[in-house]
Order: sequence, then structure tokens, then C-alpha cells
Amino acid sequence: MNSKKVSGIRNPVARSPLLRKGGTHERSRSGERQSEQRRLERELARWHPDKRDPQT
Repeated sequence: MNSKKVSGIRNPVARSPLLRKGGTHERSRSGERQSEQRRLERELARWHPDKRDPQT
């Protein structure tokens, strides 16, 4: 058998709980909401082309 015992913590940064948050890169919720809002405004502009942007 090839088993070794590691004495102490080898690299505390490598075992950081913050590093376990990694994974697939996705948009944030706010980014999703903003893109959905822009999509909705584009869709509404197709139905009502005479309407201007409500924020101006």
C-alpha cells in the first residue's frame, strides 16, 4: 500500500471554503432581470412602434 499521512494543513488557501463556490459561470439574478426587461421592452416596441422609451 502506498499511503502517506499529512501532518497539519498543507495549504490553508487551497482548502478555503470560499473556493468551494466555484463552478459554471452564470449570469447574476440582476443581470438576468435586466436582460429580461430589455427583451420585454423590445417586444413591446414591436407591438407599439409609436411609443417611446418610458424612461425618457
